[in-house]
Amino acid sequence: MPPLTRELVLRALRQIDRAGAPLPPSTVYELVYRSRRYPPRAVAEWAHRLATGDAAARWPHPAGTPTNAVLEALDFTISTKRPVLAPGHADDATEPADGLYLGAPSRPPPRRPLSPRRPTRPLTRSPRLLSLIPKLRRWPSC
Repeated sequence: MPPLTRELVLRALRQIDRAGAPLPPSTVYELVYRSRRYPPRAVAEWAHRLATGDAAARWPHPAGTPTNAVLEALDFTISTKRPVLAPGHADDATEPADGLYLGAPSRPPPRRPLSPRRPTRPLTRSPRLLSLIPKLRRWPSC
């Protein structure tokens, strides 16, 4: 496997920009170059294909730390992706963005419904209740 060089990665970035080809999205990290963001593994794989001369060559390292370490060693900036709200959710937002990722609740949690098996208050032995017990024992069973 030929090693990647900074020139190969820069060449891959130029080709990616020229081709405008959709790259598979990254989930956590981005390669940042000239204020543009790229998925690191896709860029490394493109540069690896240029290095080997094989258009079907696969990048041998898994995504994440191993790929990022190679690119950072070549003096590229790898950053964590910025959180983005899904379309439509920004319109419904009722809380400030500052509290979204701090774990601050915007409203109290909903009250749990009472279980039908658990009485809400203790049963008392009222005379009325005690008078019904013999009648229930005589009730015909199904």
